[in-house]
Amino acid sequence: MKDDIVIAKTAGFCMGVRRAVEIALDEANIKNKGSEIFTFGPLIHNPQVLKLLEDKKIQCIEEIPEKGKGTIIIRAHGIPPQSKKKLEQAGFEVVDATCPRVIKVQAIIKKHSAEGYDVIIAGDHDHAEVIGLLGYAGEKGHVINSIEEFENLPAYEKAIVVAQTTQNTKFYKDLEKTISEKFPDYKFFNTICDSTEKRQEEIKEISKDVDAVVVVGGKTSGNTKRLKEVASQEGKTAFHIENESELDMNFIAAQKKIGITAGASTPNWVISQVYKEIKTARLKKEKSALLCCFIVLKFLFRSNILLAAGAGALTTAAAVLLDIPLEFPTVLTASLYIFSIHTINNLTLIDSDRFNDPQKANMYEKYKFPLSFAAVFAGFLCIAMSFSLGILPFIAVIIMTIAGLCYKLPIVNIPKITNGFEPLSRIKGSKALLIAGAWGMLCTILPIFSANDFSFSKIPGILVVFIFCASMAFFRTIWFDILAIQGNKIAGEITIPILYGEKRTSDLIKYLILSMIFLLFISSFTGIISNFGYLLMIYPAISLIFILINTKKEIQPGFFDDLITESFFLTAGILALIWKIFS
Repeated sequence: MKDDIVIAKTAGFCMGVRRAVEIALDEANIKNKGSEIFTFGPLIHNPQVLKLLEDKKIQCIEEIPEKGKGTIIIRAHGIPPQSKKKLEQAGFEVVDATCPRVIKVQAIIKKHSAEGYDVIIAGDHDHAEVIGLLGYAGEKGHVINSIEEFENLPAYEKAIVVAQTTQNTKFYKDLEKTISEKFPDYKFFNTICDSTEKRQEEIKEISKDVDAVVVVGGKTSGNTKRLKEVASQEGKTAFHIENESELDMNFIAAQKKIGITAGASTPNWVISQVYKEIKTARLKKEKSALLCCFIVLKFLFRSNILLAAGAGALTTAAAVLLDIPLEFPTVLTASLYIFSIHTINNLTLIDSDRFNDPQKANMYEKYKFPLSFAAVFAGFLCIAMSFSLGILPFIAVIIMTIAGLCYKLPIVNIPKITNGFEPLSRIKGSKALLIAGAWGMLCTILPIFSANDFSFSKIPGILVVFIFCASMAFFRTIWFDILAIQGNKIAGEITIPILYGEKRTSDLIKYLILSMIFLLFISSFTGIISNFGYLLMIYPAISLIFILINTKKEIQPGFFDDLITESFFLTAGILALIWKIFS
């Protein structure tokens, strides 16, 4: 079925909100463990984010106490300078998370009010940002939210006009035209954030091609409310919801094409969940075979069965690259190992999945016992089968199993990296590297040992295949970490995208995949690996095309992109079978 759900590219966290949330999470996860952390007023206008901050023991206070201790974070909207001074005098360590765009408006107002200008602010009277801006204008500040309110203002000798950063662009342009006709000497500063303008322009364009628009975000969020206004002005039915539970599914499912956008303070996982609910509702309405396929694929993906099959496929490809015989028990052993270890890890990572994939988290909580049993049973079966393959495969599987199970145990103490004994999972960026190493060992060493076909002459080929398998597993892990960056930050995980940023990590993936294409070509050309390397170049090439397409998206809708990524390992196995058949 054609996907008739359009997600705005600019939906979700803007730069200022992302920065404020990251500052708060850094305070909670790293800097101030054991000390009290507060925000002065709600950090941003989104109930889900405020709830997770509360779960992180970050408290919100509305009034300034006479005495305080700990850290207090200034909200993204900013506060009056007098309030900041009082917080410092009360004894708080003040961390300023004011959006840089808001700081720019504050600076404009501060400069001109000091020069005797009256300041006209086009904004909502009770909005937190506007209250903060008024603090910089002093007695020179005046707030208007309509042309009529401007008409009621007296004439000023000299004045400037600024806008709340989330103001409606059309309203501000109309206001500027009206004021300039009457007072041509007034100075105008269009301080509407370019992110706000892009969102509003984008939803105008989307509204032309859809039957209804769903706007996701906090009910008190000014920029979110204006997105609904813009969609309604375009003559479309628009819904403003905070989460998927508020959707009118009967109406939504009946529409041919739906547009989704979100306010600047709406996290990605909420947008993704809304998308998934609408997608599922539309599939149910059609009652087609596609719905059954969707349900089956979703189960295979979330239960790690698809990933386990991918491990078997990559092991098969590795054996063909090394030109060694491969028996089905070896492939099955690799699949069982990956299923067991990854399922156990998923059972211990429910906290981050609550944000990245709530449905998956619910599945693992609901079926915790049978999934635990399946993981343990698969682990024992893997060990038993490895023993039947020989002593070396058995030792390799035992070592990898112990390493996998120790991932969450406090067994390492590396000076300047860990604080005392910590689990391997607490070493920054370790997850992707350890998973890559495990996949490289599993897919390369296991077939070599099982076939009892090791020789020193094969070492260059083994190294090439190990690097290839480990690199493709590394690509999969950090790509999913990019998509899950917000949830991982909340859960306190320090992944490679969190350490180095999404763009730098995305670029790293592209260079890595290009390197693997080059490695396969050179290694096949020089005879280090079999000529199958030429055909296998299709696998990383497809992966690279997928990455190039998806890095242009601001929001990843979720399941289908995840499913494609998880299926890439299967490509390697399919290509290996084609090679074996036709060679």
